[in-house]
Amino acid sequence: MPRRLLVASATTKTPAAIPIWFGTETGETALRRVARLADGWLTIGDFVPHMPRFQQYLREAGRDTQGFPIRASLAAGAGGPAEWIEIARRYQTAGVTHLTISGPPGLSSTETTRRVADVRAVLADALD
Repeated sequence: MPRRLLVASATTKTPAAIPIWFGTETGETALRRVARLADGWLTIGDFVPHMPRFQQYLREAGRDTQGFPIRASLAAGAGGPAEWIEIARRYQTAGVTHLTISGPPGLSSTETTRRVADVRAVLADALD
């Protein structure tokens, strides 16, 4: 039998049977909603400058700023290992807990898989 999914109301956070992450931009209303209701945040755009404000919203909502899951994306473009490490470290310093790696457009599926695996290996060695 499938697990029962409990969904938070618009005003209170109810524990869900599976984590519910919100993907949002960085406007005040969206970030306050994530801080109040979500189990994690899927960042969109350049979110790093907004992290102090988001962490304040988490505190105001009585949430743990250190343990709140945050996912960012890293495009494995032509910049190479130095650029990938720089971006990932910037995200890590900002509080990101999860990273999605995608290949650049124009690669075949085999090339994309190889590139993503290469980035993962580089980051595994470079990050704490």
